Amino acid sequence: HVDGFDDWSQAKRKNRGLKGHDTCKSHVVAMAKWELFKKNPVSIENRLNPDRPRVVQGNREYFKTLMKSIKFITGQGLAFRHQDEAEEDAENRDNWKDLMKLLFDTNPELVKLKENVLSQHSIHVDYTSKRIFMTIVDIMGTLMRDKIAAEVKLIHLHNTFAATSAEPERV
Repeated sequence: HVDGFDDWSQAKRKNRGLKGHDTCKSHVVAMAKWELFKKNPVSIENRLNPDRPRVVQGNREYFKTLMKSIKFITGQGLAFRHQDEAEEDAENRDNWKDLMKLLFDTNPELVKLKENVLSQHSIHVDYTSKRIFMTIVDIMGTLMRDKIAAEVKLIHLHNTFAATSAEPERV
């Protein structure tokens, strides 16, 4: 229980005011809890859900696999998706879905990661749908475009500097 002050004269009292605050029970308890927290600083979210760091790490691993798969298909110059994904018997119907199926069929750990991702949502979301896939591709494209633009700018600055700092002519 903590009492407040009506005016500064009460705050200046020896045992009841600010001078006595650091010895009152509520302050001593709060400071002990603070010292304990400083020894093991964990976010409130992780204290409420101790399993959260493992879940976050699993999500990261799952998304890394998706990103590596996108980079693989892009690097091979393959089409990602067929016009009509409903055609199960279409030739070369969907490289993205076929690659995902292969990875899930051959990697039980990836299946567990996918199941963990699915369990976090009230609806079926595994981040392999066409809409989400295209969003991921857009984000990766933007990151790549920004990286290339930064490198071009750096090369331009380097060339400009080199052109302006040529050796002076000898007379």
